[in-house]
Amino acid sequence: MKKELSKFIDLKYKDFHKKLVFTKYEFLGVRSQHLKDYAKKLQKDNKFNEFFNNFLKNDKFYEYLQIIAYGINLEKDFNKALKYCDYYLDYVDNWANCDSLAPQSFKKNDILSWASKELKSNKTYRIRFAILCFMRFINIDDGLKLVFSVTSDEYYVNMAKAWYFQVMFAKDYEKTFAFLKENKLEEKCLKLCIQKCRDSLRISKENKERLRLLK
Repeated sequence: MKKELSKFIDLKYKDFHKKLVFTKYEFLGVRSQHLKDYAKKLQKDNKFNEFFNNFLKNDKFYEYLQIIAYGINLEKDFNKALKYCDYYLDYVDNWANCDSLAPQSFKKNDILSWASKELKSNKTYRIRFAILCFMRFINIDDGLKLVFSVTSDEYYVNMAKAWYFQVMFAKDYEKTFAFLKENKLEEKCLKLCIQKCRDSLRISKENKERLRLLK
């Protein structure tokens, strides 16, 4: 597979991306669209399951994980997608391999119980992915308290938590503001959240100013 992907290697992209993603895995330098096309073809040809089983046995590299994530995203069978996620997340050691995972089948199925369980994991990227699931797929009323309850010293967990609340501010500002007025975010997470809100085009200038009341 490396040989097949090697024709798409972009050395400038490789140098740039390596500054953003810190991982133990070898990084070839192949842009995402090529990896998405690879995963799409695997799913179209009904070869993804075999590909995934080989992934579990083979040596891993960054793009290999990305192809797996994109393949899981396209998996229509919810139970299969959930099973794939459970295995895949054990190998994730960076934010990019984590954040690329967004299974389409999760949109139409109840993942609240599964995501709630993952929030209690002791593994950074399982927790981060669970938070992103709450952000992408789960109703705000079910998520605010559970995501708020996550405590961690890990930067990538706290960044995900801040991102979650920024997105909730964009979705329902008043509900999120009222919740955080009653439940104080830890300072490091609140700072990250407010910064992300200030950068957002989906939150009005007036509401950005109101965030100071949460400090």
